[in-house]
Amino acid sequence: MRPLVWMSAICASVWGPMIPLYWFTAREAAGTAGLSFVTFVALLLFGYSLLTHVRLSIQLDDDLTAEMSGGAGELGFFPAQSWAPLHAAGAIGVISLGVAVGWWLVVVGAGLAVPAALFWVFEYYVGVHAH
Repeated sequence: MRPLVWMSAICASVWGPMIPLYWFTAREAAGTAGLSFVTFVALLLFGYSLLTHVRLSIQLDDDLTAEMSGGAGELGFFPAQSWAPLHAAGAIGVISLGVAVGWWLVVVGAGLAVPAALFWVFEYYVGVHAH
């Protein structure tokens, strides 16, 4: 957690003084607003990571003698195979094509997206992978 605190503090301290310098040299509102936004996000990240670092105990990235296997744990659930994302991607592709070609194709894509989403949500309640 400590490297994140330092990195966000350095980014905010570098980008912060750049805002007036950029404004006086370029006189561009969009770039100044973007740089201000990036500095604000770096300050938010700095504040959050600092408060989290204070509340938590020593993390693995803070311990120089830590082993790589010390952070191993549950990675999540990965299904063996699923056709549902392919159906959903096809439906989204038809919807995207409908925006360019004609709005009637958006309706067709929405008609394909509803069963694809239902199939994706309920695929582990019926069939081979039911539990």
